[in-house]
Amino acid sequence: MDEDKPVSRLAYVKPTIENVVAYNRYKKTQPMFNGFSCLETPILFGGGRDFDLLLLQNPHNVLVGVDLFILSNAILLWFDHLGCGIETPYSSVIYHGSLHSPTNREGHQLSMLLTLDRDPLLNDQFPPTPNNTSLELLLRPRYSLYDRHYNPEIDTLFNFHDFGVNRGDQMVNNCNEAVATCLEIHNLQDASPDSEQDEQELLPEEQGIIG
Repeated sequence: MDEDKPVSRLAYVKPTIENVVAYNRYKKTQPMFNGFSCLETPILFGGGRDFDLLLLQNPHNVLVGVDLFILSNAILLWFDHLGCGIETPYSSVIYHGSLHSPTNREGHQLSMLLTLDRDPLLNDQFPPTPNNTSLELLLRPRYSLYDRHYNPEIDTLFNFHDFGVNRGDQMVNNCNEAVATCLEIHNLQDASPDSEQDEQELLPEEQGIIG
């Protein structure tokens, strides 16, 4: 493993409206948000609540109630029952996309496939087999696009104003678009490692990534 390459790490602070800013809000308040530079405040591009997490190679072991946060600096899988999460850098993302299950009911046919480079933490949490050179995670929404599900508490982070309809198949599509945007931003940063270009200049609207 390249010693200089960023690796996954444990995270103990869950994203909230107090410590991250939704991209939709960032666009309206850049370059400052409540007096703080957004270079210091992670931007939330997408994600969602209540995913079932499983390994593509072993779909029978399911971890329920996983939250996904697609941030400007990393992808965070959060496990409420453990009080912590796994933060993975974008340089570890090999592939992302959707897995279609046409036999499932309408609005609940897509799962998000995330293929990652393995590192010590991922190996510890998801032990590899001899043939596994990468980690293939499947994130399946607990609820359909059309399910009437109400959280016991109002979700102030993944709200309709900032993320629109964010359930079932639409949540998977939203998450893939968010990951694609963040990968593009990080690829632009990596292409000019010696420049002093600030993150403001690399945001999607200025680069034409998002219409």
